[in-house]
Amino acid sequence: MSRNEGTGPPAGDTGRSQEGQLDLRAYARPIWRWKWLVLLMVILAAGGAYALTRREAKTYESASLVYVQNADPAASVGGQASSGTATQELQDIATLFTGQAITATVYQKLHLPIGSAGTVVVSPSSSSDFITVTATSHSPGLAARLANTYVRVFFASQANSVRTAALAAAHAAHATLHTIPSTSASNQAERATLEAQIADYKAQARNPSSGAQVIDTAAVPAVPISPKPERDAIFAGLIGLLLGIGLAFVLDLADRRLIRVSSVQSIYDRSVLAVIPHVSNPAPKVKGSISTPPEFVEVMRSLRVNLRLSAANRPLNSVMVTSGLPSEGKSTVVRGLALAYAEAGERVLVVDGDLRRPSLARLFNIKPDLGLVQVLRGELAPGEAAMTVFGTRPSSSNGSAGQTSPSGDLRAHGSIDVIAHGGKVDNPAALISSSAMTSLLAKAAQVYGIVIVDTSPVLTVSDAVPLLSEVSAVLFVARLGMTTREAAERLAELGERVPKMNLAGVVVNDMRGRYVDEGFSFYSKYGYDYSRRKA
Repeated sequence: MSRNEGTGPPAGDTGRSQEGQLDLRAYARPIWRWKWLVLLMVILAAGGAYALTRREAKTYESASLVYVQNADPAASVGGQASSGTATQELQDIATLFTGQAITATVYQKLHLPIGSAGTVVVSPSSSSDFITVTATSHSPGLAARLANTYVRVFFASQANSVRTAALAAAHAAHATLHTIPSTSASNQAERATLEAQIADYKAQARNPSSGAQVIDTAAVPAVPISPKPERDAIFAGLIGLLLGIGLAFVLDLADRRLIRVSSVQSIYDRSVLAVIPHVSNPAPKVKGSISTPPEFVEVMRSLRVNLRLSAANRPLNSVMVTSGLPSEGKSTVVRGLALAYAEAGERVLVVDGDLRRPSLARLFNIKPDLGLVQVLRGELAPGEAAMTVFGTRPSSSNGSAGQTSPSGDLRAHGSIDVIAHGGKVDNPAALISSSAMTSLLAKAAQVYGIVIVDTSPVLTVSDAVPLLSEVSAVLFVARLGMTTREAAERLAELGERVPKMNLAGVVVNDMRGRYVDEGFSFYSKYGYDYSRRKA
C-alpha cells in the first residue's frame, strides 16, 4: 500500500499551519482540554493561600526619617560641625542605632521585655544624609512608639556624648587656666581666650546637640503590612495557573489517545472520509424498522460519495470495515453505510465477519442462528443465509421487508440483505481466511451493487487480515478518545505490509463537542451541527 504523496502532518499536530506559520491554537488545545484541571489548580492555590494568610497574625510597620548633620558631634566640641557625612559614617550610625545599650534603654522606657515589642531596621541612604528607622510590631501603636523611642534614645545617647566631651574639655581648659599666671599683660589675653572656651564648653554641656534631627516622626499605621490575603491569593493563583498549564501539557503528552481528527489523518496519512458525531442511540428503529439517526444522515451520505471518489476508475463492489481495537464503532459504520447505499437505490449485502464478538444481528434486529458459519462450511447457500432487513428482495426473502427510508425523509429504492455470523466457532480465523470466504465475496459482488463486510479488530486478532487484499476497498475506523496513537501507528504499518490492499481512507467516530477540530466540523450550515452538541 503506497501512501499519498505530498501529505504532511496537519497543523494541529505540529503547532504550525500547512504554510509553516506558527499556529498558537495547537498549543492552546491541551490547556483547553484540561481547562477544568487548570481551573482547579488555580482555585486550590488561591483559596489555600487566602485561607492560610487570613489565619496569620497581623503585622504593622511604622518608620521615622532622620537627617544626620554630624556623624560624630562629640568630636567637634568647641569647633565647627562638619557639613555632611560619608556613606560609611551613616552605616556606622545605623549600627549604633540598634546596639545593645540603646536597645536596653528603649525597652526600659517601654516597660517591656527586650525584643517583645517587635523588630527595628535602620536603613541609611546611599545618596543623601538621611536614615530611615523602621519598626515592625504586632500592634500599630507599639510600632510607632518603638520607632520613635529608638530615635529619642539615640539622640539622647549622642547628646550625652556631646555633654561628656564638653565637660571634659571645660575641665581641661580650667586646668590649663590655672597654670597661666595673671601677673603679666601678655598672659591676660591667653587667659581671656581660655575663659571664653570654658564658657563655650559649658554652654555646649548645658545644651548638647545630637548632630541629627527628625524629619518625619513615626505615625501609627492604619493598615497592617501583613498578612495581605488578597495579594497572596492573586500571587498563588498565578503560580497555580502556571502549574496547571504545565500539568496540562504533561498529561496531554502522557495521554496517548487520539482526540483530534487532524491527528488521525496525520498518523494514517490518508483522507478522513467521514467524521461521525456522538449519539446516544446509533441504531434506532422507527415503527419497528431500522433507521438512521438524524445526526448520521449527511455523514453517511458523504461517506458513500467519498468512497466512490476514492475508487477513481476502479470498480467498487466490496468494502471491508475494520478497526485496530474493539469498541471503536466499526459495526455502527457498517450499519449506517449500508442504509446510505440503500437510500441511493443500491442492493446491499452486509456480511458479519466478526465471528468472535458479532454485533450486526443486534444492530439490524435479526436472528443470528444461521449465517456465515454455515455458508462457509457448505451447510447453507448464501441466498438462504441472507436475510432482508430493508427494502424488497427481487427473489424470495427470509426476512421482513419494509418501506421506511433510512433517513426518514426519502423513500428508498434499494435493499439491504444481511448474512449474520451464524454462531461462534472454535477456529474463526480458518473460516474467514478460507477459499469459501473469497468465493462468497466474489459471487456476492456479481449479484449485489455493494458488499460491506464487518470484521474483527485486526490488531486484536488476525482473523480478518487475509481479507484486506480480497475486497475492493478497506475502511479503517478510529474512535476519538479511545484509539491510541500506538494502535493507529501499528494499524497503519500493518496496512503497509499487506499487498494489494486498497485503503480508501479513515472514518473518525464519536466526535464530541470537546473534540471538534477546525476544518472537520462538517454540516454546521447544512444539516446537523454536531459541534454544538453537549459532550
